[in-house]
Amino acid sequence: AYEIPKRDWSSDVCSSDLLVVTDRKDPNTRSLESVALLNKQLGLDDPLPVQYVRFITSALQGDLGRSIQLQRPVGDILASSFPSTVQLAVASMAVAVVVGVLLGALAALRYGTWVDNVAAVLALVGVSMPSFWLGLLCILLFSVVLGWLPPAGTPSTRIKYALGR
Repeated sequence: AYEIPKRDWSSDVCSSDLLVVTDRKDPNTRSLESVALLNKQLGLDDPLPVQYVRFITSALQGDLGRSIQLQRPVGDILASSFPSTVQLAVASMAVAVVVGVLLGALAALRYGTWVDNVAAVLALVGVSMPSFWLGLLCILLFSVVLGWLPPAGTPSTRIKYALGR
């Protein structure tokens, strides 16, 4: 039976052994020898400050490492997501500017009325609400409740979602 080796947690913040125990794809990774080999390959047997300096040095040279799950360089993964990220950022800024200017103009035209108060409350909620929570609420509304958009993805995945594949 496989046992998790006892570790001195004071010298090591995280343990790759826990990762290996949860890896159900490859039963060979459950041996202590393969754990030690993985630690050596990933440099996890070095002290944490050494690992940190090694990562920062590589990152400053443009090498962010390799994804264990995808088996691709992390820089390539980030670069492939960058156009979608820019598109999302520009679209969200455009919506925020249009809604903000319209609400602000409407509130100025109806100063002191219920319209002004509603616009002020909406602005306060919009500024106060964390963006990750607003994003989850938008996914819930537009994807789950209304079914207008897929819960994630780009236009190519949107086509697959609309076709039911």
